[in-house]
Amino acid sequence: MPCTGVEHIAQSTGNTNIFKEGGAECGARRAPNGHFDHDLQQLIDEWNDLPEAVRTDILTMVKAASGDRGEA
Repeated sequence: MPCTGVEHIAQSTGNTNIFKEGGAECGARRAPNGHFDHDLQQLIDEWNDLPEAVRTDILTMVKAASGDRGEA
């Protein structure tokens, strides 16, 4: 049989557990049932387009509300 390029292998010998766990590689937690609040999803979607000052203010408010003042 001539070589025709990349061919499907019936059974992979590689890591088959790659996608069994959820979450980002950085260790970010997943939302329950994989769903976010609509407002949170909008914030996530727009985060990279927000000015740095706005992102800093949002993080400051979240830390203040959660009791985290950035003290180590």
